[in-house]
Amino acid sequence: ELLRGQQDPNSPFPLILFLLTFSLLISCFLIIRHVIEAQGFNVFFNIELWHFFRSIYHPAIEKVAIIISFIFSPLSYILIWCVFSIYFLMKGKYNLLWHWFVLGCFSIGIPGILKHAFYLPRPGGLLGVPFDSSFPSGHVALSASFLPFIAILISKEYEQIIKIRIIFASILSVLIIAACRLYLGVHWFSDIFAGMLIGFTICFSVLISLFRENCHFPSKKPILTLLFIIMSFSLVSQYLLIYPKQILAYQPSWPEIYIDEENWWQHG
Repeated sequence: ELLRGQQDPNSPFPLILFLLTFSLLISCFLIIRHVIEAQGFNVFFNIELWHFFRSIYHPAIEKVAIIISFIFSPLSYILIWCVFSIYFLMKGKYNLLWHWFVLGCFSIGIPGILKHAFYLPRPGGLLGVPFDSSFPSGHVALSASFLPFIAILISKEYEQIIKIRIIFASILSVLIIAACRLYLGVHWFSDIFAGMLIGFTICFSVLISLFRENCHFPSKKPILTLLFIIMSFSLVSQYLLIYPKQILAYQPSWPEIYIDEENWWQHG
């Protein structure tokens, strides 16, 4: 009875979400435990993937990855959270507002707490390496939490096949954002993976509660309009204010050794 949705008691969706959430919670615990024990450096695939993305570095791809990071930045999600909260309040969607509020609090709070609780340095090799903790990835955690939830809101009015495509597109977007953060060299693979697990776990947990309530979603057109305005504003403001600094900071710093001609012939 606990997992049955009130909207459709025979729907398997709440049970599927519960099983996914339970699996993600266990995976979160295991990866966090392993990262702490390994001190963030010897986690499987970390070094290999870091070298792979460094080997395919190109300035044009770097610019695209930075733009994507701007569009789906923590600033964008915080603005979306605040504006959508006001919109749901004005429309009288109090039940949806409550779930949206919980989603934002946990999505913003949990990665921030983990970053302060377990300091793990970021990968090196950049001209401007950030000094804050690398674990977990805030970009990925927020994307994995907000994007599927927003996809559910948008796809509510469509038929089943369109819903699946929209939700799939949101998950694909999370994977692209994760790849961009890895390509820029500011996170280890363990940071990305943990961010996905945390974000999806929060999203699925809130959706389980939401689907058990008789909640009416707002029209998709205002949501899409607000999304476009907020993300455009976030992109333009960050591009004007910090883009030149980001381009410089994300450039690889290749080791250089200077020797004179005599040492070159003797030891070269």
